[in-house]
Amino acid sequence: MPLPLVAGSLDQSIRAWWSSGQHNDSSWQPIESEIRKRVKRRIRRFGLLPQDHEDIISEIFVSLLGLLRSRGTTPIRQFEIYVDRVADNLCKRSIRRVNPVWTQLKDSIVETLRGRRRARGFSIWNSSRGPLAGYAIWEGEEVRWTERYSELQLSRASLEQYLSTGRQLELDDLLSGILNWLGTAVPLNEIVNIIFELKGLREFQPESISDIENVSSAVPPVEPVDTSLLAQLAEAFSNLPSDEASALFLHLQPEIADSLLPKDRDDGMSMAGLRRILGLPQEQIDQALGQMPLRDLQIAALLNIHDETNHRIQQRVINLRQRAIRRLQKCLIGAGG
Repeated sequence: MPLPLVAGSLDQSIRAWWSSGQHNDSSWQPIESEIRKRVKRRIRRFGLLPQDHEDIISEIFVSLLGLLRSRGTTPIRQFEIYVDRVADNLCKRSIRRVNPVWTQLKDSIVETLRGRRRARGFSIWNSSRGPLAGYAIWEGEEVRWTERYSELQLSRASLEQYLSTGRQLELDDLLSGILNWLGTAVPLNEIVNIIFELKGLREFQPESISDIENVSSAVPPVEPVDTSLLAQLAEAFSNLPSDEASALFLHLQPEIADSLLPKDRDDGMSMAGLRRILGLPQEQIDQALGQMPLRDLQIAALLNIHDETNHRIQQRVINLRQRAIRRLQKCLIGAGG
């Protein structure tokens, strides 16, 4: 299949990989490495925790490997843009799922900066550090490391004392107070964190989010992947070690997880089949299906994974998920060789 003319090193790498005919693990590694670097840069802009990075990257590979290996024609002409869009949407969904109050505050701040809440004189613009919040007369400037901004990196005590009535202030007044005190534009996520703490806000247990961005609306639509490819992917998933299968499957969005399951003649997956693949009791599976995607500590509890710290427990689950991704990746690469 001839790939369309594209620009960018990632696109060129993919085109060279396809045309070489050497669809093996070693030839895939440079592409995977470049995707990882690109996605990690996008993730850092959203301020997500390091332990969330591999989760998002793994989900991107599950979503994109089928597209990459599909023999159908795809209208995507800028694969780099497509990867960025998928990464951004997954990051936004992760933040909304875990931090709905913070996300709502950020949306309100962005609207204020853009003058949509009767506030004037503010602006938001892109910089080398991502979006910056500040006064319109500062637009285009970078962050200035003023004495107070440097102090802020160590402690917020002086700012909190200066804005002791922060909880009662309107959002535009609070923004003005922060910017006046610092004397510089501030990275958007940082000023959201400052206001979140000044107002004494707390997160509550989030409900399901139904207004997640549809990736297909952000990029050109993708042709459906060959059914034979999906069948090969499902077969490979069904042969994974049960702990790896659980670490991957239970962390995915339900609509993505469903594509991994082998279908019977009635175009459905039997509970007995799912129980065999995941190696979990039916009661635990029923409960997990109603809560997906699960967090790593939840998955670890189901798999009876224990360690000295939560971070090490999470890392063990991430390692299982990475091994599962690599096994599926090898299956797809081998299918196209």
